[in-house]
Amino acid sequence: MYNVLIFDVYNVFHRVFFGNENLTKVGDKLIPIDAICKYFELCNSYIDKYGLKKDCRIYWLMDNAKSNIINRKFIDENYKKNRKEMPEEFYTALNIIELILKFYRDGVLYRKNGVEADDYVEQIVDNYVNEHGHVLLFSNDMDWSRYLANDIEHDIKVDQYIKNNEILTVKGFEEKYGFKPTVSNITMFKCFYGDSSDNIPPTLSNYPKQYFLDALKYNHIDNFIRDALEGKITYLDGGYRIRIKQLQDRMRMNWNLISAINITVNDLENWKVTCSYKPNKLLIIYNTLNVVGRFDKRVKNENSGSDLLSMLEGETVERA
Repeated sequence: MYNVLIFDVYNVFHRVFFGNENLTKVGDKLIPIDAICKYFELCNSYIDKYGLKKDCRIYWLMDNAKSNIINRKFIDENYKKNRKEMPEEFYTALNIIELILKFYRDGVLYRKNGVEADDYVEQIVDNYVNEHGHVLLFSNDMDWSRYLANDIEHDIKVDQYIKNNEILTVKGFEEKYGFKPTVSNITMFKCFYGDSSDNIPPTLSNYPKQYFLDALKYNHIDNFIRDALEGKITYLDGGYRIRIKQLQDRMRMNWNLISAINITVNDLENWKVTCSYKPNKLLIIYNTLNVVGRFDKRVKNENSGSDLLSMLEGETVERA
């Protein structure tokens, strides 16, 4: 069981959207109601199975939909260009999910223009996870694997839920890839071998594994490039040195694209949205979507004669 759960909201919703795309007209919008319900059903199952029943902190991390990659577009205009454009109703559903999450249960939500979900993770783990902190990350993005940890001395561990009940640990990652899942190691791996999901091209795709493992001693791509070009990496032949010289700009670009942006503790405090359970507000949303009782059994229409105006009146009293 884990006392901190961190969700990649976009990533998890993407899993349930396909197969539940059927649309329902609500007002003047077409909304994939089934996909929204499936999202919350899935998250509820994760929380029930893996979260401590008491004192479990939950973080909901959201990309900023279509505009979330603008900062990295300045580095490379082709970043994520190969990704299939999702239909407009996908983003409408994410906005509704965000609205529900604010009132769904106690937790913290982040969504900031120019910031991707994985950009938050390191600072959250470093600053908000204390001794005896057991964290589970819900995302199958390898970028999230950079924050896997197993600090036995302080009883801190960070694992990653991939899919189909598969949980990736530090040991499991090492067995799968042959190296430790640190920030610099995974950044170096993607810098060399690329990341097709983000349209980041490989630079040294045929680089032998034993050479790559040695390159992990460098904590930044600049240090590797410097030693390679100066002939200090003696096992590299002239062909590799020429290739590295030709591709050094691309290698640096990859490094910058893959690296998380610099977020401070003050940023986290200023950007956070504190979520708390508010059944009156949820009832308004659920009634509008006609989903009362579908994924949230706590909220019920106790008065069958209630209408939107009476609920809004109750909201006004609550705010006052």
